[in-house]
Amino acid sequence: MDGFGDRPSESLRDSIQNSMRSWIAIGAVGLLACGPDRDPDLDIHREDSGTGRAYPQATLMPLTTSGRIECADPTERQRLGPLFEAPLGESFGRQQPAVPEALVPSPGGGVAVADFTGDGRLDYFLPADSPCMLFVGQDDGTLADESLARIPLATTACLAWGASAGDLDGDGDLDLYVPRERAPDLLWENDGTGHFTDITEAAGIPDMECGSRSASWGDMDGDGDLDLFVARHRVILDVESDRCARPEPPDAWDIASGGPNLLLRNNGDRTFTDVSARLPYRGIHAFSFMGSWIDIDADGDLDLLIINDFGGRSTPNSTWLNNGSGHFRELDETSGLRLPIFGMGVSAADVNEDGRPDFAITDIERLHLMSSVRRLEWADEANARGLRPSTVDVQFASWGVALEDVDNSTLVDVVTVYGPTEDPLASADTRVLEQPDALFLQQDDGSFRDWGPEWGFDALGVGRGLVVADLDRNGWLDFVRPNYRTGPTTVHYQRCGWEAWLTVALDGPNHGYGARVELEVDGVQQTRWLDASNEGMASTGPPQVHFGLGAHEAVDMLRVIWPDGAVGYTRGVQTRQHVVVGHPHRAD
Repeated sequence: MDGFGDRPSESLRDSIQNSMRSWIAIGAVGLLACGPDRDPDLDIHREDSGTGRAYPQATLMPLTTSGRIECADPTERQRLGPLFEAPLGESFGRQQPAVPEALVPSPGGGVAVADFTGDGRLDYFLPADSPCMLFVGQDDGTLADESLARIPLATTACLAWGASAGDLDGDGDLDLYVPRERAPDLLWENDGTGHFTDITEAAGIPDMECGSRSASWGDMDGDGDLDLFVARHRVILDVESDRCARPEPPDAWDIASGGPNLLLRNNGDRTFTDVSARLPYRGIHAFSFMGSWIDIDADGDLDLLIINDFGGRSTPNSTWLNNGSGHFRELDETSGLRLPIFGMGVSAADVNEDGRPDFAITDIERLHLMSSVRRLEWADEANARGLRPSTVDVQFASWGVALEDVDNSTLVDVVTVYGPTEDPLASADTRVLEQPDALFLQQDDGSFRDWGPEWGFDALGVGRGLVVADLDRNGWLDFVRPNYRTGPTTVHYQRCGWEAWLTVALDGPNHGYGARVELEVDGVQQTRWLDASNEGMASTGPPQVHFGLGAHEAVDMLRVIWPDGAVGYTRGVQTRQHVVVGHPHRAD
């Protein structure tokens, strides 16, 4: 592990010995850290990044469990197949906005799935070029269209490309940032019951039309509220507005400037300040699809990984290390992450079980699996491990991607959706219109094989966004797949099987966005990072993480490193449960 826990990796020990760096063991902070609940075996070590931040030792965290959930009939999975279409009701099946029937629905790229109403059930927000829609979860498991009563732009063109949910005002509910390609972005505030009000202008969101694709929420400056990074590409479906100023590109480029991306600091009073200037030209004027907030260097603050299109002709993917106050420096080329590719989507998880984040990144005609080899260095293992698109099936352009253990085997898998780029989509080029999605399951030897056809996860619709999460709470991950520009968004549940699992939600500041969650069983650690607001490209999933656990009936340790530096743990948690862990320093 790199900078966390009680078992530093060999490479970390070598780094310490070779460079004689000073690592600090932080003492107890506050009464909870020195009280009887403190476990001396769980001291957290972090790199001294010069920020002066202090980190407590791990303390026992509050835990709520669902109780064991057993699969009623695991044989159904073998007899009927892993997936089935979710019975979400006639209204969701139609996905027809409340407008004249002559208006053909035109979906956006992403989707947001979360509990917006606060009733414990999942709701679905569908961004669209035509009117947006909000479907609310019902007692019987179906979804009801309540768009007219709950959201703006339910009867007029929404022009929305994606959807990003985050708690902008710290009141405990999820608000919506709506990126739009050819119109100014929108910020909608939730009243706590799933009714949204447009506060875009009052919040100070810049009035620009610059081809926004996605938005990511994260507390970049450690002040307790969520800031925003908005990834912008260019306007494709219309003539670019004069409300998008772009400078002349550098001489080395043979393409116009992209973006500009947007970095917004939350002022804590429901307003935002544009601090995009904190990122240099390479971080702003790129053809960006996604930005991911994650503590890449394990120093306790959130760094920013930006995924860029046209990387060989403009700005490659770039990684920006945070100094703790929301100011950044770029990680250099030796990291291996500065890929000059047609980057689209990104997902993070610890695939090789070394405690550091690995990244799946989508591209044209290939995929990338950036595996950590040592601190702040990654290598692409996709080709060597069989993570390759099918040339026979014309898997040309991959978009949304998720690193998840979809078969609960304890091994992380790769899920990605395919679809044509804009030019062949506009020209109806039949050679690349039908591109099947892929479900790459990791095998025991570390290789990957696409099981999409066998599972029925090989849809030919136009892929962009994706959500992979346990939606029906049976312990097995399900799939939400928008069909960009044609619709409908489809939802497939997964039938349960014999294998064990654990889902973890966080009850604390900002739903735990940006937290690191570690699970240990039989000496092996699994690690996840909670980044729900920009999952699978321009999409939002429920704020929870999922662990597949095979034959294990209990986990030895569950530990959470919160974005504010607090560290909580619990021991001996039974598997096959949904657990909610509280912030260790919260008042009861």
